[in-house]
Amino acid sequence: MRKQWMDSTMPDVQEWVVFKQSVRMDNDTDGCHRDIKRRAGTCHPGLCLLIHLMKVWADFVHLQVQHVSYKTLKRYHRKM
Repeated sequence: MRKQWMDSTMPDVQEWVVFKQSVRMDNDTDGCHRDIKRRAGTCHPGLCLLIHLMKVWADFVHLQVQHVSYKTLKRYHRKM
């Protein structure tokens, strides 16, 4: 514990402040969590269901990365 938390070096403020940056990781993470909870139908899915949903999400992200690299990704809007 001492090695990990107490003796570790603190990153510079510029490394962790995201004010006025175009991409904010917490928004992406929140979106991932929201999608997994929506697909699970609960905030606390069982381990097997969670693993399955995370695999589905990883496959989706991999597909998006491929579309971006081929410049074929189109903007889409979810129907609310």
